[in-house]
Amino acid sequence: MLHALNFNKANVRSLFNVGHRVPFEDLITSSIFGPLEFMGLADRAAIISALLKELSIPLHCTPTPPIKIEFWKQVPVRSSSRLSTVEWDITIEFGADSRLLIEVKWGAYLSKDQLADQWSSITGSRENCYHLLLVRDQNRYRADIKENIKTLRSSSDRRLYASKLKDLSWARLGELLQCLAADKAQSAQIRAWATHASKLLVREEFRIMQGWSQIGLRKVLPLKWKLRSVNDGL
Repeated sequence: MLHALNFNKANVRSLFNVGHRVPFEDLITSSIFGPLEFMGLADRAAIISALLKELSIPLHCTPTPPIKIEFWKQVPVRSSSRLSTVEWDITIEFGADSRLLIEVKWGAYLSKDQLADQWSSITGSRENCYHLLLVRDQNRYRADIKENIKTLRSSSDRRLYASKLKDLSWARLGELLQCLAADKAQSAQIRAWATHASKLLVREEFRIMQGWSQIGLRKVLPLKWKLRSVNDGL
């Protein structure tokens, strides 16, 4: 939560005031990925390497050169139909021009051309750049992903982006973190972080799945009909 507060994505007072919007996506982003900034380079490299492997991204992440993690970075867009800048929720830079952009969605829809604009805002070579859409329900965003790919101007850009765009569910990320937490080859710091992060994701996913039983609907009881003759009371 520390990153969300310091980047003005959340306000402590609003979290406890009824009627205020709770920026859940930003709080989840901060809670799950924020601790990586406090880890050593070796631990960062191990976590990012596990994520790259899960996404079938053929890049290697090592402690050198230093791994840079940024949150909610504002970047100018060279060609956009709607904005002069876009926001990258999470940027992970490692190796020679290697970069992973992460767009976080918990329940919100994508804005028009959001993914295409983020990809277009990358300067320099994109050969070692990848784009991850992290969501609860992957099927919900399939059509939007196709539309964002179509938005890119040239066929070569569309082909490249189609190979660089990945999507991952929060549930699957939770499973990956559970594996890290159980892996005794990992450091104590990684295992502690992965344990708490996976518990948070599993708990929140369970709450959403159980939501229909918690919204206060009462059981509908069968009615007991009493039929009367048309002559009754005459």
